[in-house]
Amino acid sequence: AAGKDDSQIGDIKITHPDRVIDPTSGKTKLDLAKYYERVADTLLLDMADRIVKTVSQEFSCKQDEVAILLLSADGRHLRFVAPRRFADLGTIPVTKRDSIAVGVLARRAGDVINNVPMVKHVSFFESIKLRDKPSPIQKMISTPLVVRGQPIGVAQISRKGETAREAGPDFTPADLRRAQGMLDAVASDVAVNVAPLVGHSVLRLYVLGDEPRRPATTDEVATM
Repeated sequence: AAGKDDSQIGDIKITHPDRVIDPTSGKTKLDLAKYYERVADTLLLDMADRIVKTVSQEFSCKQDEVAILLLSADGRHLRFVAPRRFADLGTIPVTKRDSIAVGVLARRAGDVINNVPMVKHVSFFESIKLRDKPSPIQKMISTPLVVRGQPIGVAQISRKGETAREAGPDFTPADLRRAQGMLDAVASDVAVNVAPLVGHSVLRLYVLGDEPRRPATTDEVATM
């Protein structure tokens, strides 16, 4: 039987951890929970990539002009999950009041800024070189990500350019409402794609192990 400590995944208590859910392999509820814990970061980054693609198409912007930051487990930092290249580059403390994202999270209210260079803020997002010629952020929408009434992060949609005119049209309150509607819908559906339906990424990680992006063999496809 699993010990008391073994049946705790993060702050979630797994009930009946020894219950077998797959008679063929003998896998239990606890095995499945530990597997999800192991692949959680990969799933999170894949999910963020899909959200960024959808939002960038809706707002006719480049994918590196959309950022998603999520609260750390201890609630002390915001961590980038998109753009993916930001994921390992550090976090922003929630005590950093000169961060636009932190301010939006604290107020639980979205914001439109069409003169970003004039606002004192943490320049982490626009300072990383993702394209051959990095450009400063001129305009930005920021909106909190809320699940079950609790803020879990912030999404930001920006327009970059050497000047405000080069960056394109100003964002409007209507743009903010549209972004909030899209992201609220995504947040409410996240659980459906990760657990009950067992997404494609999960299956590939389970069968292909440490090389989920390589082509699967015929036998591996059959297993999936």
